[in-house]
Amino acid sequence: MSGSFHSNAHADLMAKADVILARIAHPRRRQVLEVIAPLTRSLSGFTRTTTRVPPSRITDDGTPFEFSLRFVGEQTHFRLLWEPQGHSGHASPDALWAAGEHVNRLAAVLPGIDMTLFEKVRDLFEPPDDAKAEFAMWHALSFDHDGRFLLKTYLNPAVHGTPLDSSIRALEHLGQGGMADLVATIARKRPRTTVRYFSVDLASPEAARTKVYLAHTGTTLTDLEDELSRVPGYGRGTATAAVERLSGHEGAFEDLPILTCLAARAGNERPALTLHFPVRRYTAHDREVLARLAPFVPPAQRSLLERVLRDDLEMTASDERRFVSYVSMQCGDASRGLTVYLQPHFVETRTAVPSARATGT
Repeated sequence: MSGSFHSNAHADLMAKADVILARIAHPRRRQVLEVIAPLTRSLSGFTRTTTRVPPSRITDDGTPFEFSLRFVGEQTHFRLLWEPQGHSGHASPDALWAAGEHVNRLAAVLPGIDMTLFEKVRDLFEPPDDAKAEFAMWHALSFDHDGRFLLKTYLNPAVHGTPLDSSIRALEHLGQGGMADLVATIARKRPRTTVRYFSVDLASPEAARTKVYLAHTGTTLTDLEDELSRVPGYGRGTATAAVERLSGHEGAFEDLPILTCLAARAGNERPALTLHFPVRRYTAHDREVLARLAPFVPPAQRSLLERVLRDDLEMTASDERRFVSYVSMQCGDASRGLTVYLQPHFVETRTAVPSARATGT
């Protein structure tokens, strides 16, 4: 893709998705692209000269989409996160919410899509007319090698009341009182730990997961371990050991916060715990990140990731831009796999802004 230039974000997304899927030898490449194309169409109105206030918080430079690769055994799974765009570049919370609902309507006809969980909590997250929120609704797609996909929506718990109270109400609406109690226990343990995102799978109620993302602002590894020890099934020491290997940072994490995600299905009081570490703020460059991934990712997959960065996302040997934004991994009794989140840098000429995002796509 060397020297590539696309006039809008949708064209850039589709082109990069195509080459990344080819790079990882996805056996259902064409089918994956056919699912992605209509759901992300609203990004065609977003160009490098589009002025959005506020900018999208998915990436540092305001690009409203990102990719991620999940490494499980010898397989590499493709994921995509994006923010549906309002008409004519409108970025008010109500315009972005309307754009997200349009994606939901498009997706509703696809096999396996079920809006039941979303509809149960919809009114708790729809922004009021005077909302000042930085985002309203994001979507994520993940694909396995059989071509099956999962669509998720990410909602802003800060649009009505406090993020913690909104998330607890939503969990109670979904019949997940046990998870609500756990989230409250962790968030109230330390004042600077806050709820950042609320997510539901757009799948059948029996299969769909609910996710709550917590930002551990200014935490130390000791504090983090103390908070996570309250999660049933947490593999003690796994999160803090991973952070040490991924950064070598000492002391409090005062830049972008470490994030954790609790995920559970209805009736399951034992949520899965995932660590999301913002490697770009605690390492010198992406070459260091690749080296630090050695204990977690086999050499062949690290080599594949390096080729994606160099050849598909066009990272140069001396590039100061940060393409790898987060690394996530499960931290439970049955931990498996690792996910690397990739910023595409479609908006290359703007001043980068630190993203306060968490994914887990």
